[in-house]
Formats: sequence, structure tokens, C-alpha cells
Amino acid sequence: MELSLNEVRSIAKLCRIRLSEKEIKSLQDDLKNIFEYFSDLETLDTSSVEPTGWNVQNQNVLREDIAYDSLPATKILSNSPNTDNNFIKVRRVLN
Repeated sequence: MELSLNEVRSIAKLCRIRLSEKEIKSLQDDLKNIFEYFSDLETLDTSSVEPTGWNVQNQNVLREDIAYDSLPATKILSNSPNTDNNFIKVRRVLN
């Protein structure tokens, strides 16, 4: 599959990466090789290969779900350095 330089620029933009013209040309060649490899894989006969969703047969390894009482709010709030009524105050992370 042949990619135009504009298509490579569009892919780079979608990936949020800035590329020089030399890097765009190099990426065009690399993507061409990758697509050729995938087209080679499409020609393989996989009719005798059984489809698999997951190779490892793991059992559920989670603990049993047991309901229990939580800590009292006063005890939780006593561990916080900064509170306001029944809330824990934290530093602003968004503008």
C-alpha cells in the first residue's frame, strides 16, 4: 500500500507528533514496509488454525466480596491535614 506524504502528515497530526520533512519521508517508507508485511500475512492460509480468544485458562483470582462497615467519617477526616466541614480539601489540580 502506498501512502502519500499528505497522508503521513495527517497520521502524524493524529498522533500529535511534529516531524520534519526528512522524518515524514522516512516514516512514509517505514509505513510502506509495515503495510507490505501485513499484506503478506493476509495471504497466509489459516483455515486449519483454530480461533482462540485467550490462550491462558485463568480462573478468577479475586478475593471473595465481603461487605463490612467502613471507618467513621470523623476518623477519616482526622487523618487529613486540611478539611472543610465533612470534606477533605486538596490542592487544585485543574484551572
